[in-house]
Amino acid sequence: MGGSGVGAYIAQVDRVLAAAQGVFPAAGGPGSIQSQGPGVPAAPPDSALSTGAGNAGDGYKRTWGTVTGLDAQTNGTSAAGAAEGQNGRAGATGVRQSAASAAAAIAPATGSPAGVKTLVTNMDDRLAAMQRQLDSTRAQNQLLATRMRQMAMAYRQAGQASQAGMFRGMGGGGGMPSMGMGGGSGGLPGMGMFSKLPGMLNGQNSRRASPLGDSVGGNYPSSFSGQGAENVRAAIRAALDRKGIHDPAARARWEAGMMLVAQRESNFRDVVNTHDSNARAGNPSGGPFQFIASTYRAYQDPGTSSNHRDTFGQACAFINYATRKYDVSWAATDLAAKIQQADPRRSPKGY
Repeated sequence: MGGSGVGAYIAQVDRVLAAAQGVFPAAGGPGSIQSQGPGVPAAPPDSALSTGAGNAGDGYKRTWGTVTGLDAQTNGTSAAGAAEGQNGRAGATGVRQSAASAAAAIAPATGSPAGVKTLVTNMDDRLAAMQRQLDSTRAQNQLLATRMRQMAMAYRQAGQASQAGMFRGMGGGGGMPSMGMGGGSGGLPGMGMFSKLPGMLNGQNSRRASPLGDSVGGNYPSSFSGQGAENVRAAIRAALDRKGIHDPAARARWEAGMMLVAQRESNFRDVVNTHDSNARAGNPSGGPFQFIASTYRAYQDPGTSSNHRDTFGQACAFINYATRKYDVSWAATDLAAKIQQADPRRSPKGY
């Protein structure tokens, strides 16, 4: 490989790295949803409609409370997507810059076969590093896109549950057509560029939407509300599908840890603890994972049952609880280390 050949090779590598870098947004991100409560006019005091109007107003406000909570979750997920894009671009830029610096340092030695081999090996390493950056960001965006789809469905369900059809205009393409749900891009703007990458960096960014469970705010037990280990296992697997966790190794780690937690907490039964401090405070824990109602509501997945003892709802809430409170990775490589109740090598301990 002569001098011109080396130059052409370095230029080609840089073009590939530039294409990968271009996938990530240069700046900015999606906007946010601004919530404004509905104004409900009062009926005339001497009107027979006053009772009905008051009840309808209360219904509007309850539905709006649900939507306001979804707005906050949507804004948080949108912000996380924007941050992930910026982190990805910073990582991709660093890889491209390091490749350029390494090429400039090695190029003078490429007059020998050993120098050429060093250059090619180094560029291969940079290409592999860029691929890892793309894979990592794509995986995170797929999870975020799944959450967005779930919240879009929750908006639709809130609209369908509204007595006066207050939000029925949100129907159609998933309830939030302006947010770009669906399609091959995973639901987040710009991610379709993955399909345009050349050569070894070519990838696809697709994720099938997970089915949603119960209506927002409804007390509808899921189909996993029975007793026993296999029922809990089925609920865990469905929860992993819902959360977009499809990697077999990650699923195996989550399932093993969560099954151990459910066994230690309740022996896979829907039981209520009537003896601890929570019970004495009027907030007893229950269900296979022994959630108290307030904790369940704090980590409840949008659209799952409002019954805090629901098996499927608890499985989804446990994943949210583990990743948010204990910072467990989505791959669950640190689940046992961070939550002792999920570690078979250590004694049981409440979480």
